[in-house]
Amino acid sequence: MRIGFAGDWHGNRQWAIAATQALIAAGAQVIHHVGDFGLFRSSGIGDLVLPELLEPILAGSDITLYITPGNHEDWGWIYQNLSDREFAVTPHIRLIRPGDVVEHGGIRVLSVGGAPSIDCAYRHRVFRDWWPQEVIQPEEYHRALGQTGEFDVLVTHDVFLAHAPGVAAQIAGNPYRFTADDLAYASTQQGALQTLVEQVRPRIWVHGHYHIADYAEASPTGGATVSLGRDGDAAGNLWIWDSGTDERSFVRLNE
Repeated sequence: MRIGFAGDWHGNRQWAIAATQALIAAGAQVIHHVGDFGLFRSSGIGDLVLPELLEPILAGSDITLYITPGNHEDWGWIYQNLSDREFAVTPHIRLIRPGDVVEHGGIRVLSVGGAPSIDCAYRHRVFRDWWPQEVIQPEEYHRALGQTGEFDVLVTHDVFLAHAPGVAAQIAGNPYRFTADDLAYASTQQGALQTLVEQVRPRIWVHGHYHIADYAEASPTGGATVSLGRDGDAAGNLWIWDSGTDERSFVRLNE
């Protein structure tokens, strides 16, 4: 099974189309998006046109794209629709309820969406598109902890930074001059994510959120950590794993 992964797209239609085509060309049989896909219904930043644009591309290869929602999604709209394990945004695009598991040919993927926006104060003041539900909710977290069995892949939007040293090194020192309150809010999930990964112990942990591409072969729990870049990062936004051969590589998008 060749599983493709995509980092934050932020509703960038041109990029998302090219990225989807690149993963299909690389042989992906299923695609997981790690969040900040760009699902917006009630704000002026984005809309639900992007899924409709991707649907015929995915349908042409009979490939399903699964979304693990990020912080920059319309969580109000998501919770109006997300009453079960997952729901179909289009026939070939499905959004996974945080804390649930999907399987692909025996490969088990645990999905835990949500993350705190470090710029939430600014977004709330300027764009008015911030939702307090963006963080992992207690019910979702306990659902994830209650999953049993072994997991090949953990897909989240946020990450426990001890598992992503390349990301941690680049954001150390607060290069963007966020306030102490901003930084405190942004770190609220770190303890929960540590507990989660120590219990789940996936072979591979894939995440986005920080807009930094990196790959760490070994982590404190033994598995690899894949950090994906954002739209515009031609070398770091896409990654693919072949579960049969264990081949792992970033997929370059030729713009």
